[in-house]
Amino acid sequence: MGENQPALFWAQCVIQAQPVDTPTDLAQWLYAHLLAARASLTPVGTGAAIELLTAAYQRCPSNPQINKCLATNLISQFGDWSTARQLLDQAKAASTLPREHALFDIQSQIYNGTARPETLTQAIVDYSRQYLQPLSANQPRPTSNQQPAARKRLGLASPLLSASPVYFLCIGALRHLAQDFDLVFFHTGKVQDWATAEFRSLASDWHEVSGLTAAALANLIRHSQLQVLLDMGGWMDLTLLQAMAQCPAQRQYKWVGGQSATTGLNGYSGYITDCHQSPPETAALYTEPLAFMPDGYVTYTAPPYMPAVRCATDGNSTPFTAGIVAHPKKLSAVFMRYLRGQIRAYASASKQPVNLCFVGWRFADALLQQRINQMLGLNAQAQRGPVQVMYRAGHGHTQQLELVAALDWVVDTFPYSAGVTALEALALGVPIRTHAGAHFSERHGYSHARFAGMQHEDTLLIHLGALGSVSHRRQGQTMLGSDCARLDHVSLAKSLSQLLTGPPMPRKQAL
Repeated sequence: MGENQPALFWAQCVIQAQPVDTPTDLAQWLYAHLLAARASLTPVGTGAAIELLTAAYQRCPSNPQINKCLATNLISQFGDWSTARQLLDQAKAASTLPREHALFDIQSQIYNGTARPETLTQAIVDYSRQYLQPLSANQPRPTSNQQPAARKRLGLASPLLSASPVYFLCIGALRHLAQDFDLVFFHTGKVQDWATAEFRSLASDWHEVSGLTAAALANLIRHSQLQVLLDMGGWMDLTLLQAMAQCPAQRQYKWVGGQSATTGLNGYSGYITDCHQSPPETAALYTEPLAFMPDGYVTYTAPPYMPAVRCATDGNSTPFTAGIVAHPKKLSAVFMRYLRGQIRAYASASKQPVNLCFVGWRFADALLQQRINQMLGLNAQAQRGPVQVMYRAGHGHTQQLELVAALDWVVDTFPYSAGVTALEALALGVPIRTHAGAHFSERHGYSHARFAGMQHEDTLLIHLGALGSVSHRRQGQTMLGSDCARLDHVSLAKSLSQLLTGPPMPRKQAL
């Protein structure tokens, strides 16, 4: 029900009062720790959740549920994929959660780049075949024998119908599509905010479906008389992904939301992308046919509280500031090794001082700061060098944007790159330096920068480095000008309309 505080209170009562003398007592005690940890998952409570789970782990170090929950929290709080894997491997022999182990392997590859691109795709395909149930033989496919409606009905399913990337990257085009389509929303999440109200204002029908099983969700979609369905949850919503595997609509496409890699399914009519996000040579990494939007697969709509663009930095009086604006789970081992090498190289060159700033509320955590400093090889002596590592933890989206606006450039994480964060930086006049890999999630920053008008050689870390080339920095004006394709909602809406109403794309053969 989302009532965290009462749940936390009663779980703590059980933890403090429950005797742990029998297997049943132990099971209740462990469950209370799991419940209390879940109820503690707020921006200020994640540390408490890890403490609760660590206590339970020390009492029962091979419990699959405890190990899984602790591993998930260590990734979210510290980006500690290595310890998470150890925890899952420790409980693997007794685990009843083989699906979670398979999913962890996929997520680890996506965020850490631990396998060749083709290997990751094959792992996703294998997972989809084993755990995403195919269409049942007795389950009828939707037909086109229904009386055609005056307006086509376009379904959109997502857990992120709130102030999220789905809003900022899609709402502009959806406002125009709503003029020609009846938009039918399936909200699989629970968050309700000002952006949810914006989506609702466009809706012909709105369904709150959080908690439905995949079969029930697929059945609801199947009977909603849709011509087309857009999956805007993907790998962020496995229940929705399993429902999509039932092919509840005749034509269904993957768009923004959990769009990190292929779904591994063959029931999609297309994967909406663009030439920079998914170059034609990467088509073999997708089970879906690639549907290219000529002017980009998304557009950006700034929030109403967007701060003003800052003036250019005076490098003669103030050190330049390079920023890392990312969730800790994106701080992969390979990225942190790269940063460590960049810091050493810059320090040995005895150049002018530069700040390396980690931006985001999670970076207020002292343990996370300690972990980052260790990964960067920093000590008291290193901190006195020309590269000053600092942490800025804004609370709320408004403060986060203000901190981004003060940066000179953004150093993008890899292999998982910045999505809407990159567009926010570009809108605030802050250029982005990125690494363009193969999979969808590895090319967000690159695609956004190119459609913002940046040239290939002016976007890549391999050319610019993380700390040098100060000429490529904030210039005091937005990089999303009035003629920028990332602001052309009308053009994107037209391209989407042509895709959704035109002849279907040829389906790809199963990988």
